[in-house]
Amino acid sequence: MMNDDDQMRRLFRGVKFPDEPAATSTAADDLKRGERYVRRRRVASWSAGVAGVAAVATAAAFTFPGDDPANGPELDVAGNETLTQQDNTSPAPEPEPEPDEQPAGAELSFDSTRQLLLDTAVEHLDPAHEHLPGESANAGTGNDGDGNWRISTKLDWTVPGESGLGMIQAGVTTPGYVSSDEHALDDFAVTMGCEIGTDACTEQTIPGTDETVWVSDGDPARDLVFSVVYERADGSLTGIGVHTLFGNNSTEPVSEVDVDLEQAFAFVTDEDLSVDPRETERAEVIEAEEYEQRRMEESQQEGDFSSTEQVPAPEAVDMTDDEVQAAFAACTESVEEWSEYEPLFGIRAEVDAEPTTPAAWLIAEQGDTKLHCSLNGSGRFAGAGLFGSAAAKDLPYLRGPVEAKQADYGLYTSTIDRVTVQVSGGPEQDAIMRDGYWFFPTDEVDTRMIALRGYDAAGELVYDSTEDDAECYADPDRTEVLIPGEDEDVAPEACKPMVEWDH
Repeated sequence: MMNDDDQMRRLFRGVKFPDEPAATSTAADDLKRGERYVRRRRVASWSAGVAGVAAVATAAAFTFPGDDPANGPELDVAGNETLTQQDNTSPAPEPEPEPDEQPAGAELSFDSTRQLLLDTAVEHLDPAHEHLPGESANAGTGNDGDGNWRISTKLDWTVPGESGLGMIQAGVTTPGYVSSDEHALDDFAVTMGCEIGTDACTEQTIPGTDETVWVSDGDPARDLVFSVVYERADGSLTGIGVHTLFGNNSTEPVSEVDVDLEQAFAFVTDEDLSVDPRETERAEVIEAEEYEQRRMEESQQEGDFSSTEQVPAPEAVDMTDDEVQAAFAACTESVEEWSEYEPLFGIRAEVDAEPTTPAAWLIAEQGDTKLHCSLNGSGRFAGAGLFGSAAAKDLPYLRGPVEAKQADYGLYTSTIDRVTVQVSGGPEQDAIMRDGYWFFPTDEVDTRMIALRGYDAAGELVYDSTEDDAECYADPDRTEVLIPGEDEDVAPEACKPMVEWDH
């Protein structure tokens, strides 16, 4: 099997905001605002004193930012931090809870970071605290799977005497976020309402400094007054979007949001604004636990391959030399040693696929080791890995005359004339075939949820993965057990022989 764990580069995933009621202030908010400096000092100390927690997951998910980031649905979150007044005889503050002591339901809500976003907004945008709420009531988060996080919140903006509701969207990332992916800056800016690369979002110099920011002129269609995005020296990003209407919580805009660019510049350049590292550590542990739980649940699922409908293979075209080089560059960008491989061919399916669906593939080689790369319909990286040799931590044989390396591609032997793929609940569809490789555009990532079949030139079924119940595999001559299964002491003669890949 292919080992992709250290070679996959996850694309950024954006989490939108589900519907929720407008936030209300609590009695503890006055203490929170009055003691902001204490919280800021705590965040600074956490960044220096919290031990790292390693969370390992062995799969990659590929999703892309979707709907309008400024007006997506809102997400209810629980467990906001509450500060209590200290007894005069005990001036020392209560110790902060360790990450595993945080309230259930609050692990991924980033309460401390969101409160700091709100406090910073109040300080620079609403110093009299007449317009912004007393607490942040929603969270937007995103991460790339490698510890780079984006945290944002949408804040009510009210005007005394008016029933409408405006919005301030504020966000911050962890250090190094920009360099984690070539699209990181663009994706973050879009969530703030600034589409870099268009005339509506331009790089400007902050007056009186050498610093530059990205500024959007606004968009009346989204009730956006303006937005500002700032890249800091440590590779983190901060951003703010100013809207006259909080589209999910109100249908009536406010007459104006009295915030200017100078105030926005002060907000995004506030050096104390940062992501609480305790919260990212805890979130990564929780995500790893949830991932393992999903894997356990999925391992107990059975696919539905009862449909007898037959669908032809999607139309496909070979990539031109220029397209192959562009795909190879996208594939090898994050792993420098892959650039030494030699591209063999590239192929693209002529399908109207979702941005998350692999729709183009490239194969390269270096000696006995092969490099596979999947891309979406726009040519953006969707996944990659090495296979075919011991150097790639893979076997040189196949488990059958047809084998899936991932749900969207695999190999077949010379005895196979036709390969079909059936995703659970769907029809049986012919795969795209080229020189011993098959390809299939699908969002499915679990190979247990696909049925893989191979037919010979006479149309006879030669292989059906749903009927392959082998518990162990040996080399073609059955002299050595290569995949023992549960019984480590099984004899080679008791195992299914693997087959040579003869392409």
